[in-house]
Amino acid sequence: QATAQQPDAPPGVRVFTTAHSFHAFVPLMLDEIAREAGIRGHRQVGLQALGGSTVIRHWNRPDSVNTAKPALQSGQVDVFTMSPVVAVPDDGITRFAELGLENNPDLRLVVQASWIPGEQSLPVLEPERDRWLEDNATRDRTAVADLWPAIDSFRGRLEAQVDALDRKSTRLNSSH
Repeated sequence: QATAQQPDAPPGVRVFTTAHSFHAFVPLMLDEIAREAGIRGHRQVGLQALGGSTVIRHWNRPDSVNTAKPALQSGQVDVFTMSPVVAVPDDGITRFAELGLENNPDLRLVVQASWIPGEQSLPVLEPERDRWLEDNATRDRTAVADLWPAIDSFRGRLEAQVDALDRKSTRLNSSH
């Protein structure tokens, strides 16, 4: 029940999502959360979904079908989400971050680590195949403790890339 002491809902943001199948459902969830929270002006300005995709695969899409790059070039995106698949660092994260921040220095970038080592191999990830279990049955028989080294390695590589981008963007923004 609303009371006079409750703060007003924050303003909405314009969100663009690049996604694989473990992340493509996020825009609908964000829409529902914003609506339930009374946030006005929240908008999904785009979704570029590619099953089993790395972020660099989104970046490398031909211009004729790449909706992410023009959205960032417009400067009309407040939040841009990405979801790498095991192969990190992922140069697509860096390229989208640089393009987005060039056109909107206040852009917020979100990297969702949702598809990590321990899942079934994908052909697009051949360089990382040794970090993956070969099939679901093997994964299901594997003790969780045996999965942690690969998960920690993934997280460490991803955090190092994101931290480096954060330091770089802070330097760029402070020079303006």
